Amino acid sequence: MKKGIAIAILTTILMMLSINILAVCPCTQNTVVVYVDGEKLPFPDQAPFINPDNRTLVPVRFVSEALGADVDWNGEQQRVDISHQGKGIQLTIGQREAQVDTGVVTLDTNAAITNSRTMVPLRFVSECLGAEVEWNGVAREVYITTQNAEPVKPFEGQPYNQVVDLPTSDYLGYELYRANEPGARVSYITVDKLPMRVGRYVIYSLTVDNEYVHVKQRAITDSNMVRAVSMHIKENGYLNRSRHYADGQPGIFIYSYPLTLRGEIADGIGKADKTKIEAFVFDDGINSKSQVLVIANPLYEGGN
Repeated sequence: MKKGIAIAILTTILMMLSINILAVCPCTQNTVVVYVDGEKLPFPDQAPFINPDNRTLVPVRFVSEALGADVDWNGEQQRVDISHQGKGIQLTIGQREAQVDTGVVTLDTNAAITNSRTMVPLRFVSECLGAEVEWNGVAREVYITTQNAEPVKPFEGQPYNQVVDLPTSDYLGYELYRANEPGARVSYITVDKLPMRVGRYVIYSLTVDNEYVHVKQRAITDSNMVRAVSMHIKENGYLNRSRHYADGQPGIFIYSYPLTLRGEIADGIGKADKTKIEAFVFDDGINSKSQVLVIANPLYEGGN
């Protein structure tokens, strides 16, 4: 009997402790990753999180300064003052009204203090500072694009023609996604034209070294199962060295595609020469239509 009472008391204490911990610290399952213009924003001591109102709160100083704003804290009035290009924002802890220039805006959640950090509604602050906000619920990531950022360009292209464009498959038989079907389109660009969308992906940047081509990208998908965008290498007018089905991750990530795959030298293909590669070819589909993006190799020095 005494043992049962002791267990009950211990259980009650543990439950009370867990409630107190949750009241102070948001659950780690609610944490959110924030990108500003494609760069992951560091939060050294307090990560953004989703509050009970289902709104993303972020440490005001880190985000505001990343967006080019100045931040002041008025401890006496428990108020955050944000200024940016002549615009002023004032948020008071615990209140659902914010001062924006000379007007008052009603918020859908409160600013709060968590772990000694002032947390404010991300979307409200970002949009007040002229940035665009995109939410990926699967990856639990927020993408903020400022006015100074290079905008993601839509894929346009021209009808794919197998006579004047690339063949639709490489030497191993790996095909470009539906490039031989009606409606397929192809676009030829240089790296300075990035970021650009192709199918379900955004390609932000591309760099090449002796061993790899490094592609910063994001898959636009509602699934946690993410593959890096499919890539071929264009050499001497042909598609070689297929790079299909490489594992990626939700959100923005850099995938390094090897210039030479294991087994290619044994098959007589030879080691890739970064100066002889004409272009990198990415393919994906949207609305069942093929989109092929051909990015010229910035290190190309001419054919064999």
